[in-house]
Amino acid sequence: MKFELSNKKILITGGSDGLGFALIKILLEKKNQITCLDIDDSNINFFKDNNIIFRKIDLRNLENIKKLSNLINFGEFDLIINCAGYEIGSFFKEVPFEEFQNNFNCNFFSHIFIIKEHINKKNTDKKTKILNVTSDTAFRSIPTRSSYCASKSALQSFSDSMRLELKNFNIDVVTILPPKLDTNFFKKIQYFG
Repeated sequence: MKFELSNKKILITGGSDGLGFALIKILLEKKNQITCLDIDDSNINFFKDNNIIFRKIDLRNLENIKKLSNLINFGEFDLIINCAGYEIGSFFKEVPFEEFQNNFNCNFFSHIFIIKEHINKKNTDKKTKILNVTSDTAFRSIPTRSSYCASKSALQSFSDSMRLELKNFNIDVVTILPPKLDTNFFKKIQYFG
């Protein structure tokens, strides 16, 4: 599907730092209208200066994103970039069950909710693209990273299914698997035990 990346309405989760923030800077050069969802508002002045709509939201709590669907029409976006995610770095037996749920909510279920809202509300003739940021950990397991690996594997498998399911509905589903990047992501890993 041919897709010009300029003058588009774009939603990005996890765009306040790291890869997401780098993508926003690139997308701004092409005169795109950007909405960013993130718990981190440290770059709020940059967003204000560049007319980026910013919604502070904790994607670990799915009730937050359900409420957000009353404020945002997820169907209006030409491109959705699901970049939000965080990592838990602890032995399985030391991670509270609720933290596994939180990790999956942020890294997987929040993205599923946004995609479903997009599909249900978009104009069926409009060509759109969904880009899900997964990881090489979707294909290899790492000790003390079970929750992160599993959530990224789930997102990768889901994306592969959606790519086939949605191609006849003018929705192109793409995944990217970035290598280890020099960002603050690794400074924010949660540890238990």
